[in-house]
Formats: sequence, C-alpha cells, structure tokens
Amino acid sequence: MVEDGDGLNLLGRVAETPVTWFVDTGCSITILAHRVYKKIPAASRPKLFPYLNTLKSADDSVIKSYGETWMELTLGDQTLRHNVVVADVYNEG
Repeated sequence: MVEDGDGLNLLGRVAETPVTWFVDTGCSITILAHRVYKKIPAASRPKLFPYLNTLKSADDSVIKSYGETWMELTLGDQTLRHNVVVADVYNEG
C-alpha cells in the first residue's frame, strides 16, 4: 500500500507488468491506463474488445476508452483474472 496524499494506492502487477492501482471507491469498474497496457510485451498483451459504455470522470467529462479485456491482476500474494477497461486516465490503474 502506498499513500501519497491523493488517496489509497496498491502496488501490484497486471500481466506481469508493475502497476500502482488507485483505489477509487466511487468507480464500479477496473480501469487500466493505456500507457501501462502498452508496456505489456506485445506477445502477452491481451486483445482488446470494444467497450460499449461511455466512461466519464468525476467532472462529467468523457474519458477515451480503447476497449476491455480479461487480465491477470496481482495484489500482494493474490492473483486473479478480472475484467479491465483500458482508457486514457491519469492514474496507472
């Protein structure tokens, strides 16, 4: 866990790529920054499928999404497969 004054962040991995997850209790989906998705080696980067909803930030502005996919997420010693939306967001995940 990392506290940086901006909320709760958890250190983890997504598809073996390090990520700092921002815990947003007001968000009902898991979002991964597009820049982190692109760091996943191409050979193991999962294919994205269209995300059919519109993502909006707290100020109601639209967030560009690239798609969604199932990915392996690791937090501490726990690993699970989870649906992730890849989008242009400030936080890594």
